[in-house]
Amino acid sequence: MKEPFILGYRIVRVIIWPFAMLLYRPRYKNVHLIPQTGGVITCGNHRFYLDFIHIGLATNRTVRFLTKIELFKGPLKYFFTFGGAIPVNRKIKDQNAKDMVVEALNKGALINIYPEGTRNKGENPLLPLKFGAVSLAQKSGVPIIPYATIGDMKILINKQVTVFGEPIYVRANDDLTKKNDELANAITKLLQGEANEKT
Repeated sequence: MKEPFILGYRIVRVIIWPFAMLLYRPRYKNVHLIPQTGGVITCGNHRFYLDFIHIGLATNRTVRFLTKIELFKGPLKYFFTFGGAIPVNRKIKDQNAKDMVVEALNKGALINIYPEGTRNKGENPLLPLKFGAVSLAQKSGVPIIPYATIGDMKILINKQVTVFGEPIYVRANDDLTKKNDELANAITKLLQGEANEKT
């Protein structure tokens, strides 16, 4: 039996897709690196409120987003719940959110996590990464697909491209600090490589 949010996500995606394609015209590279089945975590940089659009349109799979709990208030609560987002309280070590993510991954879900933990509003290309993504990958045994989105998000001007990288695996006995550094390096290299191509 399919999870009830899958239908909700598909309805939301059908509504968003034509507007996103018309207004933002997202571009992608190496989308084939996203597994078509099985549990997987996608991780990338986060600079704009609408960054989630890029991942949601990059794959036909249902994407579940780890979303700050503050957005689950008022009318928006129904939008995020309907679409299968998982609320996380960033002020605490939210074990309930972790359990929900691991359960979903074990059922074969694709979970998107912004490992910086918040939007990057500074000059540095990437903020220090939180350990949530590598920890959840280790607990569930699923791969992490790093990605980088570069360029300005402007209506009717296509200046953004999202490029995906090779999977990162976090084994049971791996050092999480080293794996977190590996993930940060992978995203940074994708950012730098795409930036070099655009100059």
